[in-house]
Amino acid sequence: MDAQKPARETEARRPATSLAATRADDDPRQGSTLARTVSDGVSGADAKAVAGLAQPATLSGSGDRYRVLGELGAGANGRVFAAEDRDLGRTVAVKVLQGHEVEGRRDRFLNEARVTASLEHPGVVPVYDVGRTAAGAPYFTMKRVGGVSLGAALASTGAAPAAIVDLNARVTVLLKICDALAAAHSRGVLHCDIKPDNVMVGEFGEVLVVDWGIAASVADAGSSPGGRSGTPLYMSPEQARGEPLSVASDIYALGATMFVLLVGRPPTRAADEAGFWEKKRSGRIDPLSAEERARVPGQLLAIAHQALAPRAGDRYASVSAFAEDLRRWQSGLAVSVYHDPLGERLHRWWRLHRRALLASIAVCSCVVALVVFLYRERLKEIAAWGPPTIVESFADDAWQQRWTVLGGSFEARDGALVGTGPAASVLLYRARLSGAAAIEFTGTILPGSIPCDLSVIFLPEARWSPDGGLAARGPTWELKAGAFDNSCCAIISPDQRRVAIKYRRLEPGRAHRIRAEVEGERLALFVDGELVCEHREPFPFTGGHFALLGYFPGKAFADARITSKGMPERVPATAYGDAFAERGDWAAAIEQYARVIAAHGGSDLADEARYRMGLCQLRSGDHAVAEATWTALRGGPFEVRTRALMIDARFAVDPVSTVSPQFRGEIAQPYGIAAPEAATAEVAELA
Repeated sequence: MDAQKPARETEARRPATSLAATRADDDPRQGSTLARTVSDGVSGADAKAVAGLAQPATLSGSGDRYRVLGELGAGANGRVFAAEDRDLGRTVAVKVLQGHEVEGRRDRFLNEARVTASLEHPGVVPVYDVGRTAAGAPYFTMKRVGGVSLGAALASTGAAPAAIVDLNARVTVLLKICDALAAAHSRGVLHCDIKPDNVMVGEFGEVLVVDWGIAASVADAGSSPGGRSGTPLYMSPEQARGEPLSVASDIYALGATMFVLLVGRPPTRAADEAGFWEKKRSGRIDPLSAEERARVPGQLLAIAHQALAPRAGDRYASVSAFAEDLRRWQSGLAVSVYHDPLGERLHRWWRLHRRALLASIAVCSCVVALVVFLYRERLKEIAAWGPPTIVESFADDAWQQRWTVLGGSFEARDGALVGTGPAASVLLYRARLSGAAAIEFTGTILPGSIPCDLSVIFLPEARWSPDGGLAARGPTWELKAGAFDNSCCAIISPDQRRVAIKYRRLEPGRAHRIRAEVEGERLALFVDGELVCEHREPFPFTGGHFALLGYFPGKAFADARITSKGMPERVPATAYGDAFAERGDWAAAIEQYARVIAAHGGSDLADEARYRMGLCQLRSGDHAVAEATWTALRGGPFEVRTRALMIDARFAVDPVSTVSPQFRGEIAQPYGIAAPEAATAEVAELA
């Protein structure tokens, strides 16, 4: 190695214009050696360089196995021939050492063969055989690969070869170089001369790292001066300074190769040799022009600059780390050495997830459209509460045209009507409301008054006399807030049963918003938007009158609003029977429900129709027929309700005092009679 130092120093002083294609160990007239070993031919300059040299017909020492076909190239270390391997019937490349008489050359030549053979990697040309010529010159045979060097591909003036047709293809080439170098480093071998001319690109996409002539072990390179062995344009700063080499030195050369692939020029240039070496030793890189920056993605430039860091410790820790960033760039992911601006990160995320996002948006749009469609279809079956048909402020005496005082007395006070009667003060709205209806008002138990009712009375069958008076009240339902001295909220049936109760008090002095709804068979009471009581009757209500009830003086009513529900766009199949039942035409209703059962047998709708048909039969007096109709509903949601209705019907003909203990047991189950301690606990909670 030391014997070659003068030659290296001479080479180091060559003008910068000749540094791109030479190495200190190479004859500048010949260019690289092994790169042309595996090519199909040589350049015109190489042809002139080897013209006239003797070409052996066979290789002595190999018997008749190898027949030389022609010369492929020549360099400072040897000549390369194409030869036929007669034993295996294949064409191989044969490298023969020139100047084998020079001390040390033979050992380095054989070392190249051993290193190349030991790597055994798809990215390294395999060595087949070693021998000597008749003149004693050593040679070795290796695989011959059709293709060109990466340097020749970059220098071609025609269309770019497929291997380097675009940035992604060039990054793929770099990744294959990384694989070969990583394998070499794992075996403790440094290449020491990575450059485009020492990379072969095969006809079928193969990428091979060649010319391991100055390769060194990691241990030897790190413990002894490295000299200037290598190609100046690609060598690392420490290599230019003659310092020990390391894995980082190969990474630098790989970064320089990447720079040439991306930008189209070496990273360091100078007008004179002295200036070049000064920049090379310090690790300075020529700045990129605006046009060069615009041509190459920022992430790739950042990767190249990381590999070209002046200090070895600032470069990638390994070739594998270098390759990982290249793979991440190819996958559209962030690289470790580049901080993406927000716009680039968003663009990359969109590029990576565009298909999935668009597919998700399409699916979500379909789901939303389906939900909206189903919701709208459902709305057609539901009547919506419309705007208030009556808004009564009680600000003047105009309310007297629409309301009648049925009991007690009221006086206007601060925009409200305040009950002043000693007991119940009742205010009835004159107009009868049809279908679903609701009344809502602001009620206040005035300070100092006895806490009690701020309630609504519903009269489903009230009738007026010809003179405008109330002829008959009929059944009275009470939806009571602050009931029983403000101990609870409750719904009281016409026979004074508490069919629904919640232990919720009103706060004296506070304005509460109270709402009562009558919809179908349902009665509901709300206090400040909270549903406090709810009850369902067997048959729907067909309409009626609302009245306001204040018990004891000092109950104020303000801002009363009456609302009705319109007809839905779509009604259930039982609506026909319901219409007849509302008019009391039981026979017609039973006929319509029977049609629904026949058309929708086994469905929830059929069970609903069967339940309503039994109600009509019960109301018409056919108790036995109703019970038979409801037999099919046992075990379903209507069972408890139908059993309770049958018990009510039996009570109508058999007083409770005469019923048997067995009948009392039947009563307890559907009515859900609770243990006394449960009621006591609920009262204790209220207290």
